[in-house]
Amino acid sequence: MKRFLLTLAVLACFGAYAVSFDISTGDLTITSAGSWDVTGTTTAHSIIINTADAVNITLDNVSITGVSCAFDIQSGTVYLSLTGNNTLTSTAAAGLHVASDASLAITGDGSLTATSQGEEGAGIGSNKRENSGEVIITSGTITANGATYAAGIGGGGHGCANVMIEGGVVKATSGWLGAGIGGGTGWEGGAGYVTINGGFVKAEGNNGAGIGCGDEGGRIDPGTVVINGGTVEAHAGSGAGIGAGSGSGESGRGPEIIIAGGSVKASSDSGFPIGPGAGQGECPAPVNEQDGEVVYLATVGAAFNDSGTEYTFTTTKDDSPYTYAYTGAGHTANGDMNLYFYLPSGEYTASGTNGRNFAGTINDAPGTLTRYIPGEVAIDISEGDVTIETEVGAKQDGTIIGLYGNYIISGSSLGRSVTVDSSEAPTVTLSGASITDVNCAFDIQSGSVSLVLENNNTLTSTGAAGLHVANGASVTISGTGSLTATSQGEEGAGIGGNKRENSGAVVIESGTVTANGAGFAAGIGGGGHATGNVTINGGVVTANCGAYAAGIGGGTGWEGGTGSVTINGGFVKARGGNGAGIGCGDEGGHNAPGTVTITGGTIEAHGGSGAGIGAGNASGESGKGPQIYISGGSVKATSDSGSPIGQGAGQGTCPPVLNALAGENVYVAPLAGATAPAVNSIYNVGDGEVTFTATRTSDQTTYGYTGEGHSDTYDLYFYLPEGTYTIAGNNGKTYAGSVSSSGSTIMETPEPAIFGILALVALCLRRR
Repeated sequence: MKRFLLTLAVLACFGAYAVSFDISTGDLTITSAGSWDVTGTTTAHSIIINTADAVNITLDNVSITGVSCAFDIQSGTVYLSLTGNNTLTSTAAAGLHVASDASLAITGDGSLTATSQGEEGAGIGSNKRENSGEVIITSGTITANGATYAAGIGGGGHGCANVMIEGGVVKATSGWLGAGIGGGTGWEGGAGYVTINGGFVKAEGNNGAGIGCGDEGGRIDPGTVVINGGTVEAHAGSGAGIGAGSGSGESGRGPEIIIAGGSVKASSDSGFPIGPGAGQGECPAPVNEQDGEVVYLATVGAAFNDSGTEYTFTTTKDDSPYTYAYTGAGHTANGDMNLYFYLPSGEYTASGTNGRNFAGTINDAPGTLTRYIPGEVAIDISEGDVTIETEVGAKQDGTIIGLYGNYIISGSSLGRSVTVDSSEAPTVTLSGASITDVNCAFDIQSGSVSLVLENNNTLTSTGAAGLHVANGASVTISGTGSLTATSQGEEGAGIGGNKRENSGAVVIESGTVTANGAGFAAGIGGGGHATGNVTINGGVVTANCGAYAAGIGGGTGWEGGTGSVTINGGFVKARGGNGAGIGCGDEGGHNAPGTVTITGGTIEAHGGSGAGIGAGNASGESGKGPQIYISGGSVKATSDSGSPIGQGAGQGTCPPVLNALAGENVYVAPLAGATAPAVNSIYNVGDGEVTFTATRTSDQTTYGYTGEGHSDTYDLYFYLPEGTYTIAGNNGKTYAGSVSSSGSTIMETPEPAIFGILALVALCLRRR
């Protein structure tokens, strides 16, 4: 076949313009400077560069296969630009050969696959027993496959690399015993010089390192690997991910490794991720570039929230000028949202342009930088719907507005809403927010939300719970403000579940909370035909059911059992309709009546035809009321036609009320006038709270109460096991008497006048 020789004379004819050449017509041999645009497909011809001058070549959808050396840079400097998809496959040399005195710079937006199929040639780099010339990759999509004993990019068998990657997408796979990027096998197969400053780099070694020495390499010169940036994934079988090959240590050592930037994900099947391979020997610990300190893996967990978007992370060591940076799209192509930094020991913060912030300590061992809450993220609900999502943060009308902060929501809105679907346990502050006239004003679909109340807040839903807490989710309410949450339809609880949905966990720590359920739903707890999961530890809580439900507990229907209601403190006022004040909804409790546990607080529970605390009106016909435990607090329970505590007006049974500590039956023991004005209130001492302790004479069992008493009486209502008691309050009042199943004889013990006078004197002295 006719062969073409292009020489300097040809270049002179074309001047500075590129020469077009179809490789299917013959060999392209270049012996002088110039520019060539190469196209075509061939299984017989090749490109040969043999000049001391600079040559510009564009490969435009070129395929050269089945020849000894598809692209042979014997000398000179070649600037290679890629357009379209290009393939170079050599049968007896490097796929793209760069002789030891030559250099190659690859750019362009196209792709290149370079493969060596024999004679220990690198995919891109040198031939057998030859060190590679300089290979620089700036852009493009590059895939390089080395032959047996050779690197994917770098040295052929028994050769070293000279590689710099500035950008692009680079995948390099060695042949048997070579490194992915670096050296070929053998004593001479050191890493040479490998520098990665950017791009996405994936290197796979086979008994050689992913990046570094080939198998048994590094004896003569192990070389250097420098990583300043980019996204690097390096893996090996028995070689190190980055470092020595499998047998390097037996006859030499691994390269010096410097990591000063980038995300470096290194792994090995049986060698070290970074360092020695599986064979004996040593490899220097990786160090940074600034002062030679040893660096350790610092995993930045969940740094990315999406795939394919490029972000920048800057990591700063506290009280030090040391910085470590990364720009890229991460390892998300494999579904990995982490980043992998290498940092000296110290305390760090890392900040990303995607709004994610991290902090952590590296202490002479691998560690983790974990996400921390930055500042407050202010949101005006009137400007659009708000969603808070896992791995994304807060969006308003689809635009990210803040991540992993304390979201402070204010403003008034008709038709807007807040939705939380996040495993990040966000903190949301309602600060004078009013969200009304919308299907669900505040929808916690998943996750654990800390809800802080500032000022006065209103949530009103037309077709769901006012504050919806899905089964499996949770909300903890605290703060000094107030919240009124109302459901106006579709059997939603004021706070809790929707229709036929058991409530997630509702915990109230403080604040003033008013919850109004829709028809058939609880004020706080289950929607219609569902149960609650409620804990109250403090605050002022008012819960009003819709018709047929409990104030706190379950909605109507067989499925409307109590669930779990626990009250440990606070002032709680619950009103039921045909359901209990606290407990089951009407006809509820058939499947599982649930549990009510009271250990403290001031409780006022009223039912219509349901019990004050216990069963709904008809619960007994198809099931029974909840188990009730009372071991503390003042419990004022009333009902229009049901039992104060126990069953509703309908037929059926409810378990006896027990003391949770001893399992004994307990009975109401009123303390008449326990919080009546006395010396305490006359001189305005304290904050209005009183503390009472009841002690059983026989075994010193105690029952306690701390609070300000009830809203409409000075009496307190204890529930005590049978026995004789003495009761003392910190306001000077004392009581004594007995409690039994037939009633209570607890009466106030008159205080001797002298003791009253002494108490008055003591209080006066205290105020002075």
